[in-house]
Amino acid sequence: MEEMDVIERFKSFLKYEQNRSPYTVREYGHDVTEFAEFITAGKPAELDPYSVTTSDLRAWLASEASHIGPRSMRRKLQSLRAFFRFLMKRENLPTNPAADIQAAHIPKKLPKFIRAEELENVISSKRPDMEPWMEERNLLIIDILYSCGLRRAELAALDDSDIRFNSKEMRVVGKRNKTRIIPLPDQLLEKISHWQKTRDTRWKPLPSGEKPLIRSAQGRISHSAIAKITKTMLSGTQGGAVNPHSLRHSFATAMLDGGADINSVKEFLGHSSIATTQIYTHVSFEQMRRDYIGAHPRARKKDTDDES
Repeated sequence: MEEMDVIERFKSFLKYEQNRSPYTVREYGHDVTEFAEFITAGKPAELDPYSVTTSDLRAWLASEASHIGPRSMRRKLQSLRAFFRFLMKRENLPTNPAADIQAAHIPKKLPKFIRAEELENVISSKRPDMEPWMEERNLLIIDILYSCGLRRAELAALDDSDIRFNSKEMRVVGKRNKTRIIPLPDQLLEKISHWQKTRDTRWKPLPSGEKPLIRSAQGRISHSAIAKITKTMLSGTQGGAVNPHSLRHSFATAMLDGGADINSVKEFLGHSSIATTQIYTHVSFEQMRRDYIGAHPRARKKDTDDES
């Protein structure tokens, strides 16, 4: 069994049978190839998956741990587990040697967010350095990401047909093609409607017949363009990373701070587990702690009782 053959079959399995994303297929395939090169001393074509032991896998992961972080380590282990599960399912491998290896612990980082006051200033600001159509589009991007808690991929995928003006809601297709419906405030609907007129006046319809909500002259806006626009529009704000996901974090934090039920926030964000949403309750608590220490005189008072 040649190494490239079995890895290509593995990648095909991920792509066509498990419907995994191109990124996952590429990264998992790369990880397994790296392991094959390690275990065969640079001769991956000689890989014999049936002779691989848990000790072999631990040795490779230990060698990788010296130059990569726990998140990458965790993904590499996931790649190996998936590879050997595939072999068990399709190639009659009796056991999965990666099954009992513990994944690297990833410290939880509190998500960075931008205060509501700052975002309101950004959304209502004027940008004389931009052409009017560009200013309108860029501010709408910020407004939608912050008002609806979307991922940038979800924003890029929005079509005109996803905006339902009569019912004042938006249809969003998220991860694993899970669809959710998000209510839209009147002022955002007005901005969307105005932008559609601006867009259609500026550019001809796309030959494909698609009608993406956010576009440029070339067509549907790219993920990288959304990231670049977000960085530009949020420059000068304090406390948060200037990227699309910080607006998603800001949405969740604002909702919880405003009294929204955590289950509602979970549905807005399209999380599959409430545990993923609960990190934002910690954000709110940490903000409360900072506000308390900064504002209450007893919190600022130095404890001198034990000094002598």
